[in-house]
Amino acid sequence: MEVLDAAERLLARQPYTSISVQQIAEESEFSVGYLYKLFASKDELYLALVEHRKDEILELIESVSEQATCFTEGLRTLVSSIQIWLREHEGFARDNRTELMVLLQRHHKCVEDLEEKDARMQRPVLALFGRGIEEGVVGGADPELMARTLRALIWGYTSDDFHPAEETLSNHAEHIVQIILRTYSPHWKEHD
Repeated sequence: MEVLDAAERLLARQPYTSISVQQIAEESEFSVGYLYKLFASKDELYLALVEHRKDEILELIESVSEQATCFTEGLRTLVSSIQIWLREHEGFARDNRTELMVLLQRHHKCVEDLEEKDARMQRPVLALFGRGIEEGVVGGADPELMARTLRALIWGYTSDDFHPAEETLSNHAEHIVQIILRTYSPHWKEHD
């Protein structure tokens, strides 16, 4: 949706609290009145953006996890795909988490929906780590801990630089995979 894309472009340049509905209207080339027909408030528009992007990343994670033929290949593809997605959606990814939490506290139903999406996102990642345990590639730790470690590594490598060169992005993905393998593989070695 063009309005959500416009809001996301603005978020890439400035914090949510400093963005006005007028700016979103100008960026999307729609009138303020039209925006208010679509969304009751700036908060509602932003929550729609969060929900829309969470749906996209969920579809991506599920697709990559389902198509993986082995754990290591699936992990590499998952990390690369998420990093590329975060780079393409910098405004969503860069968002100030404190502002998001304050906004979500005002909208309890939305919090429940987003928590459900987070749980759904976790399932295919846990399944991928389960496959890694079955293959003997990783083990010795709770899959939820492995998944949280993966999430933190992806965010850590991505949040500082949303526009690395392709080679750098590929290197980041490989570093993340190697850290996971070194940390959780019972018999670590360079995996192909």
